Amino acid sequence: MTNTTTREQSKLLFGNSNMFAFLCALRELDTDEFTMRDLLHRTDIPTNIAYGLLSRCIKLGIVAAVDESTLERATRYRRLAHPLLAQLPDLEQAFANNI
Repeated sequence: MTNTTTREQSKLLFGNSNMFAFLCALRELDTDEFTMRDLLHRTDIPTNIAYGLLSRCIKLGIVAAVDESTLERATRYRRLAHPLLAQLPDLEQAFANNI
């Protein structure tokens, strides 16, 4: 669910119009460990914005870095258990009902 209304609601709730879509993409990953590329394939958020959102998620304890990048390998991250991720389906429904 990415439309203008959802982006506006994301901006009101998170202070960023892309954060809700980013969190939904994070929640929908098939595995807890991922690279930024894995996440970017699920959203149309520009890379530079996505890295800023990822940084916020790390500070909030939603994501943790597993290892640092090298020239041969991208940084891997781990999605952590977090109440916000568990509440996203309810939030998504609330956004849909508000349209």
